[in-house]
Amino acid sequence: MAFEKVGIQAVVEGLSAFQRGIKSIEQGIDNVAKRAEASKAKVEFFGKALTGLGVAFTGAAAAGAALLTSSIRLAARVETLGVVTKRLGENVGFTEKEVRDLEQAIKSKGITLQASRTAIARMVGAEIDLARGAELARLAQDAAVIANVNSSDAFEHLIGVIVTGNVRMARTLGLQVSFQDSYEKMAASIGKTSQELTTQEKVAARTNAVIASGTNIAGAYEEAMNTAGKKVLSLDRHLEESRRILGEVWLPAFADAVDKVTEALEVWEDMDEVTQRATGDCIPGSGRDTCHRRSQDRGSDPECYQSPTRGRSPDCYYSGRGCSVCGCGDRGSPDSPILEQAR
Repeated sequence: MAFEKVGIQAVVEGLSAFQRGIKSIEQGIDNVAKRAEASKAKVEFFGKALTGLGVAFTGAAAAGAALLTSSIRLAARVETLGVVTKRLGENVGFTEKEVRDLEQAIKSKGITLQASRTAIARMVGAEIDLARGAELARLAQDAAVIANVNSSDAFEHLIGVIVTGNVRMARTLGLQVSFQDSYEKMAASIGKTSQELTTQEKVAARTNAVIASGTNIAGAYEEAMNTAGKKVLSLDRHLEESRRILGEVWLPAFADAVDKVTEALEVWEDMDEVTQRATGDCIPGSGRDTCHRRSQDRGSDPECYQSPTRGRSPDCYYSGRGCSVCGCGDRGSPDSPILEQAR
């Protein structure tokens, strides 16, 4: 895939296929370049920091491109999750500031921003009290040590336990719970039987049970942080957050480039079939760039098919009867769709 290959550079390469027919795209690429230049100092700073680890951008072009691509995609995902959590928070009576404060409270417990926002979205969907988010994040730190995972993964698993009521998953996190007992306690406290509890009440009961069971593993996180094994697991969070920050630097330029690609594809989709096939044949490097090759072989101007005054019909290009001045004779039409695009 083009985007996976070299990130934003691939966007520019993809646009080159449309440069002859769609001149406005070139201006868009210029804008992208200007915005990228504005971010150059930040990226150079990050590159110097990585040099100490032997991963300098200048010394590893392919790895750097892959890192940049994945970082941009990560930043884009986190940005989308931010919009989602804002909206979901409003649906349950939380202001944007309250949602952002909760994100930071969870994040301060060693949870990535992506995991924080994902968990908040799941909590709202499952009707878990958001006010208990930070408390659950703290429990996830201890559970992470038991399960030998990082805190972000443990937090997501913890939310999954509450959402699904999966006792086996809880035990892999070191939590010994009996959700049936929690239902009975909840029912007794509100004057109901366990069978009469609503879904929301059962979720609240499971949340109480999970948090209560956390007392048995309290303190595991602090003790383990002095070990190399736990430090390595925590390193995953720092790496992800660094990638997110790098991606945010390039996200505006990437968004502009995607808009331009989308515009180009929409123009392509609106072309008639003959023009699409003719244009495809004329893309250099496509393996079917017959127009360019034939015009070169005949010693004529390879750009002849672009000129409105010397236009040739798309049928002429596709048929292979010649794409040069001498190849098509008077059969060309200056009003063909592809030439109209060029104008």
